[in-house]
Amino acid sequence: MSTDAVIIGGGVIGLSIARELAGRGLSVVVLDGGPASGRASPAAAGMLAPRMEATILGSQVNLGVASAAAYGSWIAAIEEETGDGLDYRTIGLVSPFRAHEAAQAAAARDLEKVELLTEAEVYERIRDLGPGYAGALWYPDDHVIDPRLLLDGLRRCVTLRGVAVEADEAARAVRYGKDGVEGVERTSGRFLPAAVVVNAAGTWAGRIPGGGLDESALVPVRGQMLRLDPGHHVLPHGVHGTGCYVLPRRGGEWVAGATVERVGFECEVTAGGLAEILEGLFALFPAARKMPVRETWAGLRPGTPDGLPYLGPVKDIPGLFVAAGHFRNGILLAPITAEIVADCVTTGEPRFDLTPFAPQRAAGYNARQH
Repeated sequence: MSTDAVIIGGGVIGLSIARELAGRGLSVVVLDGGPASGRASPAAAGMLAPRMEATILGSQVNLGVASAAAYGSWIAAIEEETGDGLDYRTIGLVSPFRAHEAAQAAAARDLEKVELLTEAEVYERIRDLGPGYAGALWYPDDHVIDPRLLLDGLRRCVTLRGVAVEADEAARAVRYGKDGVEGVERTSGRFLPAAVVVNAAGTWAGRIPGGGLDESALVPVRGQMLRLDPGHHVLPHGVHGTGCYVLPRRGGEWVAGATVERVGFECEVTAGGLAEILEGLFALFPAARKMPVRETWAGLRPGTPDGLPYLGPVKDIPGLFVAAGHFRNGILLAPITAEIVADCVTTGEPRFDLTPFAPQRAAGYNARQH
């Protein structure tokens, strides 16, 4: 069997790319084997906040804004194709601050579509907010989605588009010759011929021989999370505070997180990690001390040394592309990443300058090292 394109990685990024390529007429196989724990997509919170995350997004903030703008129609199309609801909502995000943080908050107010709330306005919006907040930044256009529902919806969507998802196969190595990519060697030992390979293996993208990245190109960053039953307490908006954010799910439950821990490939939930989240949570919502905890979990985000993802073609290897290193914004950047990679594959003309995101900027880069 051969195919036009192989996507290595079946997370939200990989499946989004597979969906886009299949929609442009390519035959696609997704290799979704590999580690069962530690995956970033099902562990994510689902906060879509490019302006609030501007200091983290850095030079990719334009990607974030463009992706957020495309999200509504992208989700609507997936829901229409599958019949699945993905809990995508515009709920806005409140970021409260103390009096000593007011000057810093005022500077952030210069961003487009960001408003400054007074103390009275903050407590009118978030009635259960703890005491001592002097105001808040208000991001009215920010959205949330349930990443687990999104992941399930994308799996169903790509299947309906004819994509073969191999849940029991991972990539052992990418094989190429003098003219470029020849295909992928699977862990079963079977070779899958393809003219296009996209390395979207998240935290493990640097561990695939011939995949375009060195192991040092990616840093696993553990994020721990918890889910609460708030009882009669209602949260109309997302809330982002110091050391903690809280998002409401459609059923009323709250999701709180997340730690940022560079502990290698360890993915256990720890007492210290939960304590860190709870400290921030109790500062925001003292009433949370009495709320039952329904679930805890952790995932490994794919970080990069400079904070930017790797996007686009691998230099000197025709047919090899990378889409990895999205850190904590993989869910947000999925639509725009899918469009960028599909443009690279089909036309070679993405609408964004990919120079800052080029895979060859990685330390120790050597695409042919394997």
